[in-house]
Amino acid sequence: MHKRISRLLAAALLAGSASLAAAQEFPTRPIRLVTPVTPGTVTDTMARLYANHLNTRLGWTIVIDNKPGGDFFPSTLSVLQAPADGYSIFHIPAGLTILPATRTDLPWDLKRDLLPLTRAVDIPLLFAATASLPANNLQEFIAYAKANPGKVSYGGVGTASPTTLAVEYLKLAYNLDIVLVPYKDGAVMTPDLVAGRVQAAVNLVGSFTAFIKEGKLKPITLFGGQRTPALPQLPTASESTKNPDLEITSWTGFAVRTGTPRAITDRLERELLAVAKLPEVRERKIQLGYDPLVEDSAGFARRIDLDLERFGKLIRSAKIQMK
Repeated sequence: MHKRISRLLAAALLAGSASLAAAQEFPTRPIRLVTPVTPGTVTDTMARLYANHLNTRLGWTIVIDNKPGGDFFPSTLSVLQAPADGYSIFHIPAGLTILPATRTDLPWDLKRDLLPLTRAVDIPLLFAATASLPANNLQEFIAYAKANPGKVSYGGVGTASPTTLAVEYLKLAYNLDIVLVPYKDGAVMTPDLVAGRVQAAVNLVGSFTAFIKEGKLKPITLFGGQRTPALPQLPTASESTKNPDLEITSWTGFAVRTGTPRAITDRLERELLAVAKLPEVRERKIQLGYDPLVEDSAGFARRIDLDLERFGKLIRSAKIQMK
């Protein structure tokens, strides 16, 4: 009996040593960082910011793999169909927490199939309009939309994203007849907004601020819990309306497939957190209008749980149809 226990303990120690050795050697080849947007977008910029610092600090080779579109199907399936070995990291978008409330055909379960590593940023959402739109704030926009039913269009990134959900809830709360024009990503939508092909749009703060400074767009409101340093004079939607349901933000983070060895996920989490703490990374996030948070895997898992519940409840109670 004692010999059997000794053999089991020895096997466990050997397995642990092998796992530790694998983590210490990891990576031995390039790591693929899958991001669900096209090159040049603000979200893509964040992926490249982390990749560049991992490459510089550690000598790793991080290859960005852009897979936009399709309610995140191309990007998500690309990660879930790859081996669970840490060599495919998912730059996970907040929209994945909305999909379960809008689709019944998902071939994955977010909590079952992905392991969160760290949340990179929390992102307030900027609602902007063309410079020619006769509305300068949220109350004026609501009044204009009510006076012109069916004549105002707005751009949203996808059908299952915080950007689209924010305005769809606004439509329902104030009985607005405005038309959603869905885009696959912000890089395609923003030129249409600047040109006036859509009258308004919601996107990440950093996507619009340069055009606002140039006078090509005007800020209407900010969906989020607090004002952004990028536009400190702009009130949030919840400030303007006293409606806490309009405190909607987006975020990005990093995750890997469930089943990835713990020693490797621990290594990845540790290195990603080290990058987040770098002064130059923090400063870059602030320049883009993001909250430069540093959040570990446990905190990120809690945020995913919170948004799955919150967005699902909001969509169901408001009967929002995401077509």
